[in-house]
Amino acid sequence: MTNCSKEENENVKSEVEILLTSGKWNRQSMNVNPKVLLPKQDGSGEFFTISNLMEIESLVGYDQNFEGFYTFKNDGHYSFTPKDDLNNSLKGTYSLKENIINVVNSKDENLTYTILGVTNSNLTMEVPLIFFGQETTVKIICNK
Repeated sequence: MTNCSKEENENVKSEVEILLTSGKWNRQSMNVNPKVLLPKQDGSGEFFTISNLMEIESLVGYDQNFEGFYTFKNDGHYSFTPKDDLNNSLKGTYSLKENIINVVNSKDENLTYTILGVTNSNLTMEVPLIFFGQETTVKIICNK
């Protein structure tokens, strides 16, 4: 009788890692839950209620554009490149364990993304953030 054992190989990539590192991920939406309030810029003291951060650019007095793309590389580096400002990319390092991405970016921010789903053409992840002083969870939907 022969006894065989399967050797663990730490260099074997998971399906999530293979898909995550397969190219550029274009950010399509950033849904916040709970919704956040943004002050109107007209001095009225009123607020906008926003559920998708991608809509901020269309609000009077706000010019932030959240469009852009993520790239996760096999060597543990990542970047987020804004669509309209290629020179203002966020870069950093990341680690992946199962469906959790831990990022340290060039602003010294530590972010933890949870991958909710990833396929060849779609990536959905969420991250807890404080936006305008309000705690929220942002669901980020990307495609290729």
